[in-house]
Amino acid sequence: MKREKSDVIKKFYVIKGPELDFLAALFLERGVTPRVVCRAKLKDGRVVYAHKTGESLSSLERITVESSQVIADQYGYDLISVPLPEGFTDIELLTALREAKNEIQQWATWGGLN
Repeated sequence: MKREKSDVIKKFYVIKGPELDFLAALFLERGVTPRVVCRAKLKDGRVVYAHKTGESLSSLERITVESSQVIADQYGYDLISVPLPEGFTDIELLTALREAKNEIQQWATWGGLN
């Protein structure tokens, strides 16, 4: 069985505050097609999703930053960008997050966290 190529995550954009929890993920879908997906959760519990496919990663990144900055400015929050190491796949990210979560739970069990 041939395994499909994984998505290659390039960067996350985060806006976080009491009124808004926003995350945009810029990635190469199946390692090829530039794409961004966004999720905004508002204080009242409503959630808005958006996505866009672009011709180039750089043009899609520019649009993502400009649009996200408008949202951040509207709420008076900072826009934070989180780049990932070159070639970081969705599977590697999920594995790393799962391992970190397990380690944190172990440390808490052992009394290592306050």
